[in-house]
Amino acid sequence: MQNNALIPLVAQGQMLSWLWQGALGAMTEKLGDTRWEVDLAEGRLSFVNRADDMRRIDTGIDLVASIAPGPRSTLWGWGHPQGRPNGVAALIRDSGHPGLDVAEFPFPADVTDADDYITQTSHEIGVASVVARGRGPYYSAPMGGGSRAVFALEVPGLAAPTVADLMSTFIPMMSSTPPLDARTALWFAATRLGWTFAWTQPEFAAASLSDATGSAAFRFDTQGRVTGVETDLARAHTNAAA
Repeated sequence: MQNNALIPLVAQGQMLSWLWQGALGAMTEKLGDTRWEVDLAEGRLSFVNRADDMRRIDTGIDLVASIAPGPRSTLWGWGHPQGRPNGVAALIRDSGHPGLDVAEFPFPADVTDADDYITQTSHEIGVASVVARGRGPYYSAPMGGGSRAVFALEVPGLAAPTVADLMSTFIPMMSSTPPLDARTALWFAATRLGWTFAWTQPEFAAASLSDATGSAAFRFDTQGRVTGVETDLARAHTNAAA
């Protein structure tokens, strides 16, 4: 984590964000080799096939934050000249977590690799944006000179992730980017996506979730880490241990 103030939101939203980013990736992959372009005046970010401009996905955008190496600071969208005073960034500000109500905050003094800090912070802010509005996805866009802008996206036709989607990405995620709090992240994803969810053992030691694509049962240790999972999916049947 690069910004301690974002930890509660990132812990909540890692699984939900992972799922929405995966849905966006699957949609843009169908375009083939793509480039992206942004028009802040029109409030649009587009993914466009490099060989055919007619093959494109146009999304609505909300500037969540910009992160720049020059001033070594992050500027929230609600304090940005091209942001919205009542947009997604304002939802993050008003989430009740301390430290998120300052329009511009500096890089920590001990940051030596600005590029790495900017990249990591942009994705942490992206996850926070998913939590703030209860859905995703977001896009971390390089803006030149080492700066990045984080946009919350409205993507026409993007289907909500399913339990089957969760289980196809769960093991890779746990191996490469384990959630800060898997138990909270699973609960948050399931409830925001409208899946059926229930705690099945005392002390939140186990839970089940389901939708039309299948079901999954999880077991947790006292630290909220996943110790086992069993799934029953419409397209496949899997038993795995995390």
